[in-house]
Amino acid sequence: MQSKKWLLKTTPSSDAPTPSLRGGSPVRDDLIQQIVHTLNISPVTAGILIQRNIQNIAQAKSFLKPDINNISSPHLITGIPQALHRIEQTLLNNEKILVYGDYDVDGITSVVLLKRFFRLLGREIDFYIPHRLTKGYGLSREAISEIAQKAVNLIITVDCGISNHQEVAYAKQLGMDVIITDHHEIPSQLPECTIVSAKMGVRPPQSSSAYFLSGVGIAFKLCWAMMDTFSQVKKHTSGFQDFIMDAMALVALGTIADVAPIVGENRILCSYGLQALQHSKMAGLQALAKQAGLRANVSLKAEDISFRLGPRLNAAGRLGYAHNSVKLLLSDNPSEIEKLVEQLERDNRERQKIETKIMQQVSKTIKDHYDLDTNFAIVLSDDGWHSGVLGIVASKLAEEFYRPTVLISTENDIGKGSARSIPSFHLYDALNCCRELLLSVGGHEYAAGLVIDRSNIPALRTHLNNYAKERLKANDFTPFINIDGVLSFQEISKKLVTEIGMLSPFGEGNEEPVFSSDTVRLAGVPKLIGNNLKHLAFYVKQNGRAFRVIAFNRGSYIDLLDRIKDKPFSLAYTLKLNTWRDEESIELEFVDIKI
Repeated sequence: MQSKKWLLKTTPSSDAPTPSLRGGSPVRDDLIQQIVHTLNISPVTAGILIQRNIQNIAQAKSFLKPDINNISSPHLITGIPQALHRIEQTLLNNEKILVYGDYDVDGITSVVLLKRFFRLLGREIDFYIPHRLTKGYGLSREAISEIAQKAVNLIITVDCGISNHQEVAYAKQLGMDVIITDHHEIPSQLPECTIVSAKMGVRPPQSSSAYFLSGVGIAFKLCWAMMDTFSQVKKHTSGFQDFIMDAMALVALGTIADVAPIVGENRILCSYGLQALQHSKMAGLQALAKQAGLRANVSLKAEDISFRLGPRLNAAGRLGYAHNSVKLLLSDNPSEIEKLVEQLERDNRERQKIETKIMQQVSKTIKDHYDLDTNFAIVLSDDGWHSGVLGIVASKLAEEFYRPTVLISTENDIGKGSARSIPSFHLYDALNCCRELLLSVGGHEYAAGLVIDRSNIPALRTHLNNYAKERLKANDFTPFINIDGVLSFQEISKKLVTEIGMLSPFGEGNEEPVFSSDTVRLAGVPKLIGNNLKHLAFYVKQNGRAFRVIAFNRGSYIDLLDRIKDKPFSLAYTLKLNTWRDEESIELEFVDIKI
């Protein structure tokens, strides 16, 4: 159990005796009161809105009720006009189009979105997703050669391509034009082609939220622009309505699974997309949701994508080809859908086994042989690792040891790696500073992928450690929990829990609010619950009021609770409404504990 810092966010105070609202300026105090009285919400919720950079009543209303009409025009994104011109030429000349995607959920949903849109226009287009193990991330010469043999005239990339200047030049040499739609960091050398990116040039003037769009978000904007510019499809037709519903569902799937920030336009798109998922007519998606244990006609949450739908769609691409996931989201054939869902389930279970084995091996290696006082970054490699799961393992290791982590699977003289980082370390910048050591690299602040010559791995380890030592301080290696407010149990009500729910969808950049309560005590005996008794349930009380606490994957804490059964402690938690036999009760979901 690694000790974590609790950081209490600065929250403006109000006239009400609310211990969750600490400090603040008269201007913010006044805004809190305005929000409370205008929107009829509690000072606790109003304080959290201000913590999230809400500066006036209009912004507060917009945050609590996301409106699709506040999405900026796609025509403001760099590269859209040029892309539209080339695509329209292709359609008029009856040329062949192929969409080239990444093998993760963001790439998969982007491919499906474009295929469904062109199908709406009456055109079937091909798609290509590289095999993760044999061709790797992004465009490759081998893949482009294969595509050229199919007489393709135009390649549209989704969620990849921004770093492939040599491969794009090769495609042009073979007579193919390329449109890149990507959301990753901009490299120093760009491909010479049409690039659609919200990270370049013009962005919506009223906000920078487009900067955070996922790959499927960019693909959605491109489809929207095409619909505006040259589509003959009428917006009142059932076909268009079904497409929009499915498109929003796909955007939510890809955005949340890719851990894109749920702020600005992403928040709006995901809010609508989660509702669309519930009502989507994509038969494959319905079957996948059922397989994942999600009930029909029940509101979905971001965590349902993160922990249920996303991993299953990702599984095929992690183990090799992502084609089965694309086929599933495009199919209307019940027999085919059943087989594909079963295969994805098998793939996901196999992925979990491989991941667990590597995780145990690497965790032991770090504990036994890594001096974390002198190693500020973790860089490890092995010939036997499956590269498809290294991103997940690296993410878990970065969380467990709180160090930037790079895991590299080596074969012959080449290593393919996945890297994950901590909040204070910009991973892409660090890797970009040693680009001469790498054969290729792509990614962003917290996650990246790379290809490296085996002989350069020790130099990469040295570089990242030196880079981290120059920029990180000792307290950067202590994980922290942002506490949104300190509550007494008397303040907790169903109305407050409902209000907190209005701040969803939660995710990167819009984390679920975490509260803490002091001087609470155990009430009754804690119990281990769930499969393999991995979870823990117990009751806590404060000033005559008690709540049930559920602690997922914290069964090991039962010994600690036994030691403090007669002592007061502080509890960090999120607020939930639990429904059992049509009755609702408030439940605290465990985050951390302090003696």
